[in-house]
Amino acid sequence: MSKIISLIINFLNRINKISWKIIIFLSKFIKVEDVNISNKPTKEEYRQFKVD
Repeated sequence: MSKIISLIINFLNRINKISWKIIIFLSKFIKVEDVNISNKPTKEEYRQFKVD
């Protein structure tokens, strides 16, 4: 029983390493400028404060 569990854990560990390498590889192609994260509302009526 412990042999089977050991094999399963080893297999899952290999899958984890491979998926991590794929994520690292794909992250090289994503630039920070390409990701647009903005919490500011685009419509002026939803903004709370105006600065002159």
